[in-house]
Amino acid sequence: METGGGISLARPWRMRRVGRCKTLVVSLFVVGPGVLTGCGATKPSADTIAATNGKQSDSSPSSFNPMHWINAIRAFRSDDPDTIRVPILVYHSIAPHHPGQTGEQRELDVDPAVFRAQMNYIVEHQHPVVPLSAVVAALQGRASIPGRAVAITFDDGWQNQFDDALGVLRDHGFTATFFVYTEVIDNGPGFMTWDELRQLKSAGMTIGSHSRTHPELTKKGVSLTNEIVGSREDIRKNLGAAPDLFAYPYGDWDDRVVAAVRSAGYVAARGMGEGPANTKGNLFALKSVQPTDDMQAFERALGDRPATSTARR
Repeated sequence: METGGGISLARPWRMRRVGRCKTLVVSLFVVGPGVLTGCGATKPSADTIAATNGKQSDSSPSSFNPMHWINAIRAFRSDDPDTIRVPILVYHSIAPHHPGQTGEQRELDVDPAVFRAQMNYIVEHQHPVVPLSAVVAALQGRASIPGRAVAITFDDGWQNQFDDALGVLRDHGFTATFFVYTEVIDNGPGFMTWDELRQLKSAGMTIGSHSRTHPELTKKGVSLTNEIVGSREDIRKNLGAAPDLFAYPYGDWDDRVVAAVRSAGYVAARGMGEGPANTKGNLFALKSVQPTDDMQAFERALGDRPATSTARR
């Protein structure tokens, strides 16, 4: 395990409980194309929590929740006129694969050449790239989003995002939101520095909070004030402005965590997985799509390739 400045550089996904993160590729051949992928994808939606007065099931995160899937299917059908279908892409490490990786790590790493190919695909197939803040504004009814739009986000603050992704984004004139957990910034070779984050801002990128230490925020004993308010203050102190956007580590949230994010002053928060469709009702649990090296899955996520039916004929 690498260390730097007293901070562990173990990749955050190595700290997850077994079963916390699963990737789901769902062929919704009846209701339309879609890819559900990422951590926390079996959590109920914000709408489901609201319908149950903010009380989640005591069952494990990996347990089957029929209401979750019903809501997911409704979202992909986009029958709700208030639903906005903008895939929010979530990238982690932009790095080549290497021997010894687990399957989960391989899904969280996107090879630099594949990342460039995915950005090229967005251009070639005329998908406008919009800031995540614009998606939030549209969900609030304050703005409109062009058709076929996509939003790009990155989690954690890895150095390779600066080294291998920023140049590609600049080449295409794209903007993106970088969610960083602040304890590791300026604390080791594996992560970006505050100066590099300033360079991202100067290049038209947005910096959001991903907590201070990347814990599972729903776990007992985690200080929500330290993680949610403290990380916002860290960014304000070092970059000159407090972030409006938050991303839950591991996509892990509940009604108590959502309340803490709201009260801290954030205007929206992104989860992990569940697909490309969002409504105003889930501003604090925005659904997203996690790309992998699978280009066909990437095309499906953007709505350009029909989902593959697994039904037997």
